[in-house]
Amino acid sequence: MKITISEIKYDRIINYKQKYLQSLSASQELFLEIIVQKGKYYLISEKSNIEIGYVSISEDNILVEFYLKNNYLCQTENIFKSLAKQLSFQKTYCKSFDSVLLKCCLTYYKKFRLVGHLFRELQNKPTIHLSLKKRYATMEDFELIKKADDGFFCNDAEISDYILCNNMIIYSKKKTYVGCGIYKQINENHNNYDIGMFVQSSFRKKGYGTQIITDLVDVCKNNNWHPVCGCAFENVASRKTLEKCGFISKHSLVLFE
Repeated sequence: MKITISEIKYDRIINYKQKYLQSLSASQELFLEIIVQKGKYYLISEKSNIEIGYVSISEDNILVEFYLKNNYLCQTENIFKSLAKQLSFQKTYCKSFDSVLLKCCLTYYKKFRLVGHLFRELQNKPTIHLSLKKRYATMEDFELIKKADDGFFCNDAEISDYILCNNMIIYSKKKTYVGCGIYKQINENHNNYDIGMFVQSSFRKKGYGTQIITDLVDVCKNNNWHPVCGCAFENVASRKTLEKCGFISKHSLVLFE
């Protein structure tokens, strides 16, 4: 099958994007959603005028999303290889529950590595008492948060965004900053909220991270949101904290190259 691609704006593929998200058995990952928003979208067509799907490519030329209409899935691998040739991408981020993309990656690539644990289920949530004081962050907290940060936030703009959107909670003990909790809706048309926490180095390994995550889960449930989260594959401490809070990881984020 001969296909053509054309770069388009996000609003041109919104309907396809929602069909893609609905085809997944679990929630999109916020890390990937942010990459997608900064990247490029390409409409996939047959014979130049029949739209059959789309693909998104990151700023670093990594494929992140791939969607085809159902009646073209029998050509999935061939279309994927044609896209790789035309767009010259050498890597793909694949969620393990994205079965269509996973099949293509296993066919096309020779190397892969696990880069993240994806937590999409919450079972047997423990009852954990919050011993910390909490309040929503304001821009007056910016320098405090920035000074304590050791790489949790990508940049200053991310800190400001969480504060200004009222999506950051400050936790303290005896007026001393212990850490913060953040939450963010992953996609405006879905009820999934990514949650995360940061604990200042001097307060780590004391159970405060577990308290913060548990409190964020309560915030989500009180607003009828579905909490999800993830962590880097090598971040053993974060994984243990999330599991203590009742989260279960059955899925991974895989980088094929």
